[in-house]
Amino acid sequence: MNPTALHPKDALYERVKDFLYEEVALIEDWRLGEWVNLYVPEGHYYLPALDLPAPEAASPATSLFIVADDQQQLRARVRRVEDAMRMNGRSHTTHSLTNIPVL
Repeated sequence: MNPTALHPKDALYERVKDFLYEEVALIEDWRLGEWVNLYVPEGHYYLPALDLPAPEAASPATSLFIVADDQQQLRARVRRVEDAMRMNGRSHTTHSLTNIPVL
């Protein structure tokens, strides 16, 4: 079964798009404490390796992931980034949101 993408006029699509824009704004403004609070306590933050044949279907239990953090690990990562930022200054980030697929 192939999932069908939501139409851009769909209410759920709008909510997902608004969430993504909020997430990007928090990261770009270095409000990382607020950003990490977007995740529910039982949530996970996954960043699969770029060369996986089907990253959307991959599991950190069976494939290499660049990041596979639970809430505690994600909060620790944010603290390390904030500490490094205080010592070395902010790094620059740029985000572009286009063609948002919501399946």
